[in-house]
Amino acid sequence: MIINRVLKLGDQLMEMNGKLVTIDLDIGTVQPRHLRLRFAPGTGPTRDEIEQHRSGTWVQICTDPNIWDLYVFDGSTSWGQALQLAYAETRRNIVGVIDGDASGVTYMDSCFDSCPNIRTVGPLYNTDSVVSCYHMFYSSGGVGSIVHVTPFDTSNVRSFESMFEGQQKLREIPLLDTSSATDLTSMYANCVNVETGILAAYNEMTSHGTNPYHHYAFLRCGINTPTGRSELDQIPRDWK
Repeated sequence: MIINRVLKLGDQLMEMNGKLVTIDLDIGTVQPRHLRLRFAPGTGPTRDEIEQHRSGTWVQICTDPNIWDLYVFDGSTSWGQALQLAYAETRRNIVGVIDGDASGVTYMDSCFDSCPNIRTVGPLYNTDSVVSCYHMFYSSGGVGSIVHVTPFDTSNVRSFESMFEGQQKLREIPLLDTSSATDLTSMYANCVNVETGILAAYNEMTSHGTNPYHHYAFLRCGINTPTGRSELDQIPRDWK
């Protein structure tokens, strides 16, 4: 059954195929997690995706036909699992993350690394339970599409390994809290077109009196831009 739009999620009142119905969101103590996603014009989740998605429910609540919400109800603490289970066509059509509520999520591993056309990532709320961002925005092709990421709460994240590796369109490094980090390996490796934020990120990483793994954290980061290369030159060799 295709869900057309949510009228009042708090009361679990929904409109399905033109009729108001009450749905049972029996998810125990785990709060709903959602991602509000922008799709390329004329696309969206496939019909099979809407009807058969195993990790959540696709909902359209905006008048903009290219915006969909994905609510994950299966008790999983991983956002990555929800998107990994989505069809490849659906993942390819996602061009932006408008916002998201990560209540109850502990792992963001590989969350968006299978969405090759995302350009911007907006605010992600309630991320204080997240402990791992391994490969969160990793670009396996080494090109990437992400231009901007809004900083979010990473105060309890331990693994940042390869979080942005290969995102060659990224222009500014978001300033993230790495106070709990144990692994920063290749975090910004091969983000070659970064223009600013490298030095600020390094200063933040080294301000906590800890010594996490940091090999190749800034490998080749910013080398294609004058300002990026200038900042990279100020970082110790063992970080790059």
